[in-house]
Amino acid sequence: MTHLDEAYWNDAHDTYRSTMARLGRKRLVVSAVIYSENKVLLVRRSPHDSYPGMWEFPGGGVDDEIDEEQGESVVDALRREVVEETGIVLPVFPSGEVLVHPTRTALRVVLRFDLESIPGVILSDEHDEGRFLSLEEAKVTLVGNDIVHDTMRRENQRVMNMIFDNNMGMDP
Repeated sequence: MTHLDEAYWNDAHDTYRSTMARLGRKRLVVSAVIYSENKVLLVRRSPHDSYPGMWEFPGGGVDDEIDEEQGESVVDALRREVVEETGIVLPVFPSGEVLVHPTRTALRVVLRFDLESIPGVILSDEHDEGRFLSLEEAKVTLVGNDIVHDTMRRENQRVMNMIFDNNMGMDP
């Protein structure tokens, strides 16, 4: 798997920023599809956090205070958020872009990171469960009283379908 280079992601970051401004959104949010051994990492929101019990991809907000002119880069923000939430150190650059879409208040960027093997996960207080699952496993895995796939936002269910239906154009 060839990772796209720094110039590519710098240009992408500029495009995300301009798209955010054009759409009138105030912030960038990022999510990581961490892919390994035909599975992706899903994490469940803690009961005391926003959207309790929802399964999602790790991620969070891009910090605008790191660089007054441009803010934190999308890739740097995602790498930081994933370490904070899961303890996983991601490759320097993503393998590809999965999805970019506006939410009610932000522009969301979903990037894919391919890992050679499934790493251990050390969760922050934001999440109380984390698992590497295939789409089929997510549709049948019961955690507590809930099936993982059924407690994901529709946009994240679509990302799961995109990843597993066509492998996002990536070589297997």
